[in-house]
Amino acid sequence: MGLVQIPACLVATWLSRVFGRKLSMISNFIILGLTMFVLIFTPRNHWTALTFGIIGLWAVNVTFNIVYVWVSELFPTPLRNMAYGMGSCGAKAGAMTAPFIANLGPHWMPSLIFSTMSLLGVISCLVLPETKGKKLEDNLDHTK
Repeated sequence: MGLVQIPACLVATWLSRVFGRKLSMISNFIILGLTMFVLIFTPRNHWTALTFGIIGLWAVNVTFNIVYVWVSELFPTPLRNMAYGMGSCGAKAGAMTAPFIANLGPHWMPSLIFSTMSLLGVISCLVLPETKGKKLEDNLDHTK
């Protein structure tokens, strides 16, 4: 499963350069949400569960790589370090709680929670601006 992360990193770089951060994030959140939703109706030890699990892992890795770039571009220089730290803190909190959610019963409950969180991620991304090709803000003053 760890080998999925290597090509996912390369694909994330390509996607964010070609399609931008916003579209890449939204599309991968949708892929993740759909795979988790399908897992609700898939038997636990069936080969399709493994297939959709790998697709979901792929989408999570691509999303994770893009979000680190996007967070650092969304905020002006004085806040960038703090925003990057808060984003990293949120990612670590999610990584700590995910194993507990994954072990919830019945078997469809974790997939329902993860697909719902993915949908919330899509909604959150809709209100954020695209940063591809834009100059990074250097200060907090937007009146100039």
